[in-house]
Amino acid sequence: MLSLPEITVFGGKQIERARELAWDNILGILRQGGARVEEEIVRRGDVTDAWRHVSLHWAVTALAYAAGRVVFDPIFRKALKDLLDLQDTVPTLTTRGGFRTSSEGFVTTYATTQAVEALAQLRQTLNERVNPAKVFDLICRDEGASPADPQDVLSAGGKSVVTNSYAGAGLLAIGGPAGLTIAIMSVAFADQLGDIGSRALVVWGTLFIAISTYVYVTTRFPTVPKSRIGTAVFAAFTAVVLPIVTFLLS
Repeated sequence: MLSLPEITVFGGKQIERARELAWDNILGILRQGGARVEEEIVRRGDVTDAWRHVSLHWAVTALAYAAGRVVFDPIFRKALKDLLDLQDTVPTLTTRGGFRTSSEGFVTTYATTQAVEALAQLRQTLNERVNPAKVFDLICRDEGASPADPQDVLSAGGKSVVTNSYAGAGLLAIGGPAGLTIAIMSVAFADQLGDIGSRALVVWGTLFIAISTYVYVTTRFPTVPKSRIGTAVFAAFTAVVLPIVTFLLS
């Protein structure tokens, strides 16, 4: 409500401050993975209803009214992607074009109306206040048009680690030899370190190699799913490296 022009037309520093706090609060909730679907149980005599509040749709709408202040925030962009993923795009379904209340929910006019309002407001904001070149650059980065574009290597707690192929190559050039050196020295001084210490250091060294390899391959081939790359690197780490380490130290 604080984002609506009909409310903010009254103006005043208190209204502006309240809007700022509301936007920051919504971004914080989205960052923690909230603002999806809230259920409210309502009982009328012997009848029990479950009302589903599609808060993700409203959160995106409220932030879209924030104009250029938050539309480029990574948290907002991720929430917008999640909202668009709720649209039914199967050509053979009668609900094509409608929006679901959640990934497991149904297509409803309520959810569709809210989603369309969010997209309409966002389009107006982009047309009025956003540099088209910046939008194009973000699209290229998101779709991985070039290995030189920044890529999200991993995400945790709503925050992403971003790098590109050049930085990934540099990390591999540093992390690979460093990890290999740790592993070789651990094997060479296995008697002094003991079995447990030497094996732990070898695993630690090879972990450097695995992480740097994952970062480089992820950024060098941005169109390949990160989960597939991570699985391949982890499989190589556990199925090849660890048995060799065990054999060398046995």
